[in-house]
Amino acid sequence: MEPCQQVFDCITSILSDLLEKPQEELAANPDADFIKDYQMTSLHIFPLISRLEDRLDIALDYSEFINRGNSINSTVEFVLPVVEKDNQ
Repeated sequence: MEPCQQVFDCITSILSDLLEKPQEELAANPDADFIKDYQMTSLHIFPLISRLEDRLDIALDYSEFINRGNSINSTVEFVLPVVEKDNQ
């Protein structure tokens, strides 16, 4: 599996669990805003970051994530370079 798809699937899987929504529904709308469209709060964002770090074996900058990770696609764009760097 390509790293981009792996990261995308990881994000949608975690969000599905956190938001209690089907993964397919989340994957179908990757530009939906976490806060506006899914009413996510820090109670969702911090577990998302923590689970991404655990599943992908990476370390993320929390404050930068908060500023840049506002949808599935933007989260992929933020996380993918970290994954690729750590896998070299």
